[in-house]
Amino acid sequence: IINYNNFAEVFLKIEKKIYTEDSTPEEIKLLRERVTKLKSGILYYQEAPTISLFQLDIMWGKVQELSLDLPKFDFIIDLTGIERPNAEIRDHIKKKLLAYKSRFDQIYIVYGKDRLLLFTVKFIMHYTGLENVNLKPTMEEVMLEIEAREKNGQG
Repeated sequence: IINYNNFAEVFLKIEKKIYTEDSTPEEIKLLRERVTKLKSGILYYQEAPTISLFQLDIMWGKVQELSLDLPKFDFIIDLTGIERPNAEIRDHIKKKLLAYKSRFDQIYIVYGKDRLLLFTVKFIMHYTGLENVNLKPTMEEVMLEIEAREKNGQG
């Protein structure tokens, strides 16, 4: 089982605020630390509590760096506890996802207990046309599915 709990400390450090070009170097570092390679072929992206265009660009820049040597990869997006994004942010997210469309093997989206967020995610995914999207309420369910795929030789 992959242990993702060691990332929790990083995620607790981030403030629930809108990050902009005025963010400090330490804040930018913390945003970048929310994107990591869990293991070969699997990237983990823990969304910031409040999404901004600047923050998306910083974090997706880290996705780009980590995926340079990966022609295809599984991508876990953890949205647990975030504020629902507005239309401008949703459009920016769609563009970011579409830029990697051919490189995603599986996309796992953790939505937590927020049913309205789940609806928003389904809306965004519908308009991207992305396939192999798995919506899960918990990270544990994502990890169980990944492990099952690996046991079946699909991972």
